Amino acid sequence: MKMKMLAFALVGAFASGSVMASSFTVNPSAATAPLGGGATTPTAITVDWDPEAGTGDSFEVEVAFDDTAFDVSVSGNCNYVAASGIVTVIAFDAFSNTLPAGSYCTMNFTATAAALEQVYPLTLQNDLVTDGGADQGASTLNDGQITVQAAPPTTQTVTASAGAGGTVAPPTQDVTSGNTANVTVTPNAGYEVTAIGGTCGGTPAPALPSSAPVTFTTNPVGTAGDPDHSADCTVTATFGAIPAPIYASTPAPGSSLNCTSGGTTTVNIQNIGDLPLNVSCSIGAPFSSAGPASPIAPAGNSDVTVTCPTIADGDPPVNGTLACSSDGGPDARYPVTASAIPPIPPAIPSPQLVPSSSLWSKLMLFGFLAGLGALVISLRRS
Repeated sequence: MKMKMLAFALVGAFASGSVMASSFTVNPSAATAPLGGGATTPTAITVDWDPEAGTGDSFEVEVAFDDTAFDVSVSGNCNYVAASGIVTVIAFDAFSNTLPAGSYCTMNFTATAAALEQVYPLTLQNDLVTDGGADQGASTLNDGQITVQAAPPTTQTVTASAGAGGTVAPPTQDVTSGNTANVTVTPNAGYEVTAIGGTCGGTPAPALPSSAPVTFTTNPVGTAGDPDHSADCTVTATFGAIPAPIYASTPAPGSSLNCTSGGTTTVNIQNIGDLPLNVSCSIGAPFSSAGPASPIAPAGNSDVTVTCPTIADGDPPVNGTLACSSDGGPDARYPVTASAIPPIPPAIPSPQLVPSSSLWSKLMLFGFLAGLGALVISLRRS
């Protein structure tokens, strides 16, 4: 600290030659300044003079301060030489002038970046009062001081919110200005984190989109466009369904399939998702299967055909299971039953108008023929 002594000279012009008892005061006696630089609070600091009543005096008084920690501008009855660390307060120098009590110098101090967190004195020294060169004693001195101190930390509230399909944690947190905050964004099953917005700004890890939990680190709060660190900010998470293939079939998974000896049965597999569907199907002996063509494009379909074994007439049905696995959902299973071909029923005999074994039928035939012959003879005679 660079401190300089105050030189004070006061020449009194009194008819009686009496000693003056004036006082000098730094007002206010205590001020503060922010660590890191800035103006004092209050801004204006004055040197006030309270002379002995009725005196007319000439004086010069100096205020010494640390000019490495502060800059100063002055107004009123005072001067400052840059980088000197001395403010000189000058009153009238003519013995005939009478000075009223009051403020004769106003100083505006600004702390520099070099100012430390400590108390800096503003020193008045007035140890010499003279009358015609003779030492007459000292006036009253009231020094001052400026305390440089760190501003109390401010905090901002970071508020996080989640759309449908996931969660955020914590929903709110208070963060010291200039620091960052972490928000954990977790998607529900089948969802992924697609975007993280809000007013805080920041960086997600891992990068989006992500089906895994994401740690979002905000920018230092209270800094973006907010030099006073006074603004709260928000984090907003958006989720979307994970793009995937989706397995479907006709008939539906779990449906029973039936076929006859040596015949076939078919399942049509569809991809109702938005990514290609990889699928494979199989069935154990004595059955066999073919297809589907994999992968199946979104909105596409393909058949799997099951060929049933040969079963002799009278043999019991044979059972199997068609199993289809894919990346579009759980495995699908279809019970399959193969049966023997049903026997062909015997032909229905044609009805006989005249059963050969019936005596009555023979008599009827004989009568018919006799009548027919008589008719013919009659026709010839006519």
